[in-house]
Parts: sequence; structure tokens; C-alpha cells
Amino acid sequence: MKIKYVSFIFALNISLYAIDYIYFDLDPIENNQFILNSYNTASLDTASFSSIIFNQNHHLPYGTFIFKDMKEIDLPDTSQVKTQFIHKKGDYRFRDLVLALSKNTKNNINYRLVAHNKSFTPLSIYSLNGKNYLQNFVFDLFTKSDNYFFSTSLAFHKENPFIPISYNFNSLNEGEFNTRESESMLWGFEYVKLFNDKFSIKYKNSNQISSLLNKFNISEVNNSEQWRSFENMNFTIWNIVNSSYTFSKNINFNFDFTSRNEFSSYENHLSNFNLDKLEYEDKKSLYKLGLETSSFYIGFDFNFFDYKDDNFYYSGNNLKPFFSVKILDKKNLYLKFNHHSDDISLNFPYDSIYQDSSFEIPRYLMTKSEVEFVAGYDSFKIKFNSSYISSENIYSGTNIYNDYLYSNLSAIFNSNYMKFILGFSSYDKFNDKDRGTDLPFLKYYLNYNLSYKIPFKGREYSIILNMAGRRSMFSNKAFNLNTLPIINENSFDATDSMHFIDFSGTLKFDNFQISYHNITNNGKRFVFESGLSDLGESFTLPKYSILGSDLYIFHYLKVSWTFID
Repeated sequence: MKIKYVSFIFALNISLYAIDYIYFDLDPIENNQFILNSYNTASLDTASFSSIIFNQNHHLPYGTFIFKDMKEIDLPDTSQVKTQFIHKKGDYRFRDLVLALSKNTKNNINYRLVAHNKSFTPLSIYSLNGKNYLQNFVFDLFTKSDNYFFSTSLAFHKENPFIPISYNFNSLNEGEFNTRESESMLWGFEYVKLFNDKFSIKYKNSNQISSLLNKFNISEVNNSEQWRSFENMNFTIWNIVNSSYTFSKNINFNFDFTSRNEFSSYENHLSNFNLDKLEYEDKKSLYKLGLETSSFYIGFDFNFFDYKDDNFYYSGNNLKPFFSVKILDKKNLYLKFNHHSDDISLNFPYDSIYQDSSFEIPRYLMTKSEVEFVAGYDSFKIKFNSSYISSENIYSGTNIYNDYLYSNLSAIFNSNYMKFILGFSSYDKFNDKDRGTDLPFLKYYLNYNLSYKIPFKGREYSIILNMAGRRSMFSNKAFNLNTLPIINENSFDATDSMHFIDFSGTLKFDNFQISYHNITNNGKRFVFESGLSDLGESFTLPKYSILGSDLYIFHYLKVSWTFID
């Protein structure tokens, strides 16, 4: 019974952050990889790891942090010590090293220490040396028993300033590039307590402080001419409470509370921008009350928000109902209808950095009416959901947003030797007539992973062939690395896509594996059509001529080795 309630409390995910997001890649090593909200791709998302929450309102890409690599770090099953290293070596002096130490003590205390270092020199620029430009450190500890769980985490991130994140040419045909210097500290703890078979509570506190400095450089003058573009400081505090009380076998009363307090300071050093400096506080709290049974979940969201800076102040609240009803619930089939609202703020509180002091903060209330269908068995499952999305500006009615249809189809097939995962999301307007602003950044998003395992009878090893990809199609919006907000409205009609593909082959033993990876943007370079991004020619790839066609492919070798004491 206790195990059941532990599982239930961990499954609660009704706070202000999402775990279902979209990866958007801008380079072959995922250094400028951002995560987008799956329902509205114009908004950068947050991600949760252990007891800490990573918030992209800090304008730092998810890909420079180590969280995506942590899933490869194994924890020991018994009272033992595991040491692991993961090393990548590839083109353009690419080096990526992860070292991990994990231990499970006799007192049932589990901890791990992970260190990460990365080197990369993507362009031939005078004196450019990308050695050890990125460092990450994570310490994670947790302990559990039959009626409680406790974890705490600490993460440190540092990015040195001299790796280009964009590269273009000015009117004098001089090479210009921007660099990013950043530091972040994240820490938090989480506590789950089962008081009895009826009542459980979970408390989570997470904090993140970040500094970001964007620099502008001219390469043809030995890098002597460089200056600051903008600076950004951010501090975010999360407090989350999830609780559940069981009235009977199939009836639960849930109370949840989530608060996010954000303090930010922005300073622009380019004289042609109207906004020179901005300091603001953004606070919001969500109270959720709900009654849950085996067939439905119904309740209310109480949302309170408070924003202030030198030019603008707004405080308000809203009350919205939510419900989820299972229309059909069979062993291998279910159909569900959901209706709820989310308060979303764009990742910079102004529509554009070019505005005067009279501006409006783009915070909106997104309402989702969704049908969800799931069918299948252990070896094959398919899921489809479709949502009608409508949005309204919280502060005023001056901004009108177009309604759209969000659709997602996902499938997974898993056999002894083959595994296939597919996901497809689309964002479609209901009519061609523009009533207002189009919110989604993407037109559609496709992700897939196909792997085939070749075992050898009587051998301790196997070969795994794998193909993974993520394709993003977007239009009428620009994704820039050197201006805020990162996602901007575009002034002209244009369309482009990014298709990140990874072909790999792996020789796998129990505690050792070596793989060879081939990364490409569907055979092209990692560049965009002019005007859709300021990325430029930052990430060149080796060029190959195959059957009369030019293909651009980045390569690296990956070794993972685990030692057990």
C-alpha cells in the first residue's frame, strides 16, 4: 500500500513547469540547444532534474548544462561504488568528458558527484582557442525508506567567453562574432512524507542564480576590438507543495501550491537600442484544489501574479476550473478529455528590446481543451492528443492572439532486437485570416529514434545500430542568440527548418561501450535563411562529395566505461 502512495505522489505534476518539451538545436554538439514548451513553442520551457529546476528565463541554453547527460550515469544497486567516465572526441578539436562517482552506503544513502568539461574550436579565427570553455559540476544525494524520501542537489555551471555563438560579416566584409560568458548556481531539496495510508505530502524548494554577458568581436583586427552587447542577471526561487488525502479506495482530495519568484537585471550596451537598463520582479503563485477518482479529476486553479519595474506595475489574479474525464477506460485502450488553463509569460517581459518606456508585458492565459487517446500493449503503444488552444492577454485586451490546433501523435515499438520511437507535433491555425498574433514558433516538430541490436551467441558483446533525429519547421519568427527576447516576431514572410540527425554504431559490453556518431542537419550546414536567425556561419561542418552531392557531416567517437567496486 505504501509503495502505491509513493508512486502516486511522485506522479504529481501539476505545477508551473512542464516536463514534456521540444528540443531545438542550433549546432552539431547541442551547445546551443533550447527547450520549447510543447503546447506553445514561442515560450522557452523549464526542466526538472532531481530536486532542482532549470529555468530558461535566464536566457541560457539547456544544452550547455549537464542535465541531458545525467541519464547515462548509473546509480549502484547495492552497497557499492560505481565510477564512470564518458569521453567524446571529434572534429574541430571537440572534446567532451564526463566523470562520475556514485555510492550507495549501508545506511541507504545514495550520492553521486559528476564533473563535466568540454572543448570545441568551430572556426578558424586568429587566437581562437576553445579549450575547456565549458564546465559543469553536480552533487546529488538522496535517501528513502518505506514512508519518506529526501533528496538534495547542487549544480555549478561556467561558460568561458571566447567560443563564437554567431558569426557574420559586416558591410566592410569583416568577420563579426558574438560570444557568451555565463555562470550559474542551482541548488534545492525535496522531501516526501507518507504519514499513513491516507495522507501524503511533498515539498520542493529550488533556486537558480545566473549571470550572462554577451560580447561583440571583430575577428579581422586580432580580436582587439570587442565590447559588451548586453548583460543579464537572474535569480529564481521555486517553492512547491503537493499533498493528497484519500477518502476511500478510489477517491482522493489533492491540494497543490507552486510559487515562482524571479528577480532580473538587464543592461544593454548598444546605443541603437531604446531600452538601456531594466530591473524587475516577477512573482506568481498557483493554488490547485481537486477531487480525483478513477474516472475523473475536477477542481479549480487560483492564480496570483505580481510584476513591477521602474515603468510598470501590475497585480492580479484569476480563477479557472479544470477537469479531466475518462470517457473510455479498458485494459489496452482509453479515451480522455481534458480542460485546463496555464498562465504563461514570455521569456523576456517586453515584446521587443527596441521598445520605448511605454510597453506591454506579454503574459497570457492559455486555455487548452484536449482529447487524448491511448491504445496498445507492452510491445507497441500509440498515443494521440489534440488540443484547441486559445489565449488572452492577462494585462489588457490590446494584444489579440490567434487560436490554433495543437496535435500530437506518438508511438513506440519495442521488441527483443528493435526499438522505434516516433513523435510528431503540429500547430495549425483554423483560418487564413489573421485576427492577431501567431503564438507558436514552430509549424511542426518531428522526433524519432530507431535502433537495432545485433547479439552474438555465446559472446559478451553486441552491436547496436541507431538513427535519431529532430526536425523543426518554423516561419514568420526569428530565433536570435544575441538579442532579447530570443524568439522574436519576424518582419517578413520566410520559412526554414532544422533537422538534427545522429547516425551511430555501438559496440556494447556490460560495463563498456564505444560508439561512432555522424551528426548533420539533413546533409546541410547548421545555418538559417537570412533574417530568421543571427546564427550565421558559426558552426561549419566537414564537407564530403557523395554521388555528385555535397554533404556536411560532423563526427565524434564516444567511449563509456563503468567500474564497480
